[in-house]
Amino acid sequence: MKKFVRITAIFSAVLVIAALLTAFSAFSKVSAASTPTLTVTQSKENVHPGDTFTLTVSISNNPGLLFLTFGFKIDTSVFEAVSAENLSSGFSDRMSGNHWSTSDKAVKFVLEPKDLENGSSENGKIASVTLKAKSDAKFGDYSAGLFVDSGNTFDKSQQSVKFSLSCPDIKVNCIHHDDTSVIKTEGYVAATCETAGKTGDKICTKCGETTEYSASIPALGHDKQTVNAKVPTCEKEGYSGDVECRRCGKTLEKGHTVAKTPHTASSKRKDAKAATCTKEGYTGDVVCSVCGTVMTKGTTIPKTAHTAASKRSGVKDATCTKEGYTGDVVCSVCGTVMEKGKATPVDANKHNTTVTNKKAATCGAEGYTGDTVCRDCGKTIKTGTVIPADENAHVPGEPANKKDATCGADGYTGDITCTVCGKVIEQGTVIPADADKHVPGEPTGKKDATCKAEGYTGDITCTVCGKVIERGKAIPKTEHKTETRGEKAASCHEEGYTGDLVCTVCGQTVKKGEAIAKTEHTFRGGKCTVCGEIDPDYVQQTDGGIGPVIALAVSVLIFIAAAVALGFFIWKKRRS
Repeated sequence: MKKFVRITAIFSAVLVIAALLTAFSAFSKVSAASTPTLTVTQSKENVHPGDTFTLTVSISNNPGLLFLTFGFKIDTSVFEAVSAENLSSGFSDRMSGNHWSTSDKAVKFVLEPKDLENGSSENGKIASVTLKAKSDAKFGDYSAGLFVDSGNTFDKSQQSVKFSLSCPDIKVNCIHHDDTSVIKTEGYVAATCETAGKTGDKICTKCGETTEYSASIPALGHDKQTVNAKVPTCEKEGYSGDVECRRCGKTLEKGHTVAKTPHTASSKRKDAKAATCTKEGYTGDVVCSVCGTVMTKGTTIPKTAHTAASKRSGVKDATCTKEGYTGDVVCSVCGTVMEKGKATPVDANKHNTTVTNKKAATCGAEGYTGDTVCRDCGKTIKTGTVIPADENAHVPGEPANKKDATCGADGYTGDITCTVCGKVIEQGTVIPADADKHVPGEPTGKKDATCKAEGYTGDITCTVCGKVIERGKAIPKTEHKTETRGEKAASCHEEGYTGDLVCTVCGQTVKKGEAIAKTEHTFRGGKCTVCGEIDPDYVQQTDGGIGPVIALAVSVLIFIAAAVALGFFIWKKRRS
């Protein structure tokens, strides 16, 4: 029984502890979930001296506030407040300007809800502060100094509210964190084929900080290529080529000589020539196709026999007045007579005939068949006969009354009439009018171009129907015809002028003239011979030129008198 009681007590104690732990955990979660929080975000992660940046304050888990006082206790040796702004829609702000509180030495916000009875449960962005880092600010991490005045922050129950604050430090650093153009490289050594290089230290030209220390660059190794290689031929030895580095030019391996190649016989023989009946031939030399060296000499080919042509040369038939000729047998290649021909006797019946006095019959005259006459002996072999006139044997002339069709009138092919009897052999036919067969006239609206206005080639119109067949084209304006006007020569008392280029057609000034500088005075006897101006450097000469001498003498006398007076004054001073 005691054992059962003990076990029951232990089991009850375990249940109580478990219940307490569960309640504590739930309470912690509720508390954590309901703790109001102010969170600050920065517009710039890296702030540089002279930069302006913004801190934005957001609220979460707002329990419903009747008053909220918070701010930033910034380091005034590093930052200065530029402006502050209330971003909330549910709170009014009692502070103004840049919200700087001299008593608190902080940028301060004093917010009260617009609905004073129910307070404000607004969450989200409620305020922002714009700060500027001073130009002499030292680099480092600075706290924004976010604080909540718990004595002046309470909820709808007039209870003080504790806030959880989340505000990152403000990092003030050199501009090289954002702008790498201010970083220079020192100690860079380029790697070569055989030696390692160095990347060099990356140093900021503004603050002197080494942002990256030098690292080794591995040697590049040689980039091999073969140079000076030469292919051997049957004439010259070759060369395998030297192995050198493309990058540094170092010769890594010397080449060696490559032996000559044997000759290569050409597919065609040189100077080969076929034999003929007049000349010997030649088989041709076997030569190297590379260097032309004769590898094997050719041999002579004997002449060939003559070849008789298929037709005899000089064959001539006998006529009524002349002997004939059977013709020579000749070689078709060289023309050599292989066999002479023979003469054939005169043949009285072999006439060389032609027809003379032949005339065709027409509708108005008889014709004649013509006489057959021998050209060689002149004998009439056969007399011709008369051909009766034929009323249908007309001689056609050129078409009469021919007329081309136009766009406004029919045409006519013309009647064919006989040139002998004048009878119409063939009636002409009408050619229908053709709307596209215009008769062009002289150009209308033609106008010559000038420098003031464009011209016009004129329209080509049909003289029959008046239709414009071809539109004219604009003629570009002509160049101005200019003359110089208003020119004036320069003198010693007045500037000149080159004159304006003016168009003689339209009067337009094409180019303005330029002023011509005054000329030099022509002084003579102390005066300009052109304008009469006095020469300021002129010195009047007296007779005999003694004026300067007198002036010099007077100056010497004055100097002597002054010296005597000075000596007398000194002597009297000493006596007294």
